[in-house]
Amino acid sequence: MAQSNDRQLDSQSVSSQTPQATNSTPPRTIEIRIPADAEWVRVVRLAVAGVASRLKFFYDDIEDIKLAVTEACNNSIQHAATSCEGDQLPLVIVQLSPYPDRLEVAIIDEGCFTGGVLPSAAPLVSPHEHPVAELHESGLGLFLMQSLMDSVEHSAGPDHTTTLRMVKYVREASELNRGA
Repeated sequence: MAQSNDRQLDSQSVSSQTPQATNSTPPRTIEIRIPADAEWVRVVRLAVAGVASRLKFFYDDIEDIKLAVTEACNNSIQHAATSCEGDQLPLVIVQLSPYPDRLEVAIIDEGCFTGGVLPSAAPLVSPHEHPVAELHESGLGLFLMQSLMDSVEHSAGPDHTTTLRMVKYVREASELNRGA
């Protein structure tokens, strides 16, 4: 699915770039651009599963990543589609950066947020600090993402975009045996 050069596929674009090799840069970054429409989230899920399976993730971890990315995409779609006016849907951009020990995912929406307090820019709630019953219903998606991923960060940009970054580290088999 990923190409070594940019290629337009109707309303989605998939590209792969090879940056200079260093310890901190991924060997490839895969970028997927989808319209802010829920029907395209399946394309992202398939790409995430493909990239994560190339790393040494266990099946359960791949399912966790797919669920967290799906929730993040749905949040971005909701934010982007409800905050913009016009005929053309804004884009949601998903960047997958595989490292030998982790997968970094960034979800960026082209929302038209123009000021005030961005709900998704509120401090993230630690899933271990509050009982689920105390969480606001609209914040459960972030709670879910934090529960499934090793790291979750978000920010609102000056250009009205919202970026959610998540990281999942590859677990060793010995870590699985300790938890059993």
